Amino acid sequence: DTWPDVESKVEMWLAHGCRSCWVVDPKNRSISLYRKDGSIVKLRETQTLEDSVLPGFSTPVAAVFAR
Repeated sequence: DTWPDVESKVEMWLAHGCRSCWVVDPKNRSISLYRKDGSIVKLRETQTLEDSVLPGFSTPVAAVFAR
């Protein structure tokens, strides 16, 4: 998808009740966590992905891109 398409989908999902949305960017090896409150957290490969929507869930961002 193009970036404008992704942004549009994120807005739609959040407007329809999703509490968070993760956008995985393989080119930059990063994950952007969009929250219902409008905040955005950009995580780099050296960080850990955690989301209060999934209590107890935790994974290194690098693991998402592991082959």
